Amino acid sequence: MNFRAKVIILLSIFALCIVMVFFLLLPQIKQINTIKAFLDIYYNTKSSDTYLQLSEGNFEVLDMLYAQKYNKLISKKAYDQLVASRIILELEKAVQQYRCEISLQRSKVNRLNNTQDNNPVYHYTAEVRVDLQNNRSMNVTLTGTMILTNYSGKWMIDRFSPAESIITALKDIQE
Repeated sequence: MNFRAKVIILLSIFALCIVMVFFLLLPQIKQINTIKAFLDIYYNTKSSDTYLQLSEGNFEVLDMLYAQKYNKLISKKAYDQLVASRIILELEKAVQQYRCEISLQRSKVNRLNNTQDNNPVYHYTAEVRVDLQNNRSMNVTLTGTMILTNYSGKWMIDRFSPAESIITALKDIQE
């Protein structure tokens, strides 16, 4: 075999390895993109409209919120759990209570492990900026975990567990 044939074979093997690595990493890239998209929606809150409508007894607003914001990123089961635990509207409550705007500055996502069902578990760190009415702003770091599940070929968040409450963080800072 001549030198040129050996080089072509080596380049072909190298290209095959690159393609294999890409296909091995592709699911993790999609998972991280899902998490970052969710964090971007969840931690960017400028109004408390949904929270106020809910406090007035308009419970249909929860279905609209899921359909408009979250249905491509989070499972209905997970969303219902977040509604039941009141986590999904916590930022809107903070916006209403502290008359502020909350915006995600950056997020970092790390894979931790897998569940017994082989679903990936991720840890996130979200740095959010809180703009208060008195022209003050502050940065707050919030963390939590997420479990993803593959629904019909699409990775969706199946459990969202923030470790800290933004309301508690704001209360601690205000005191």
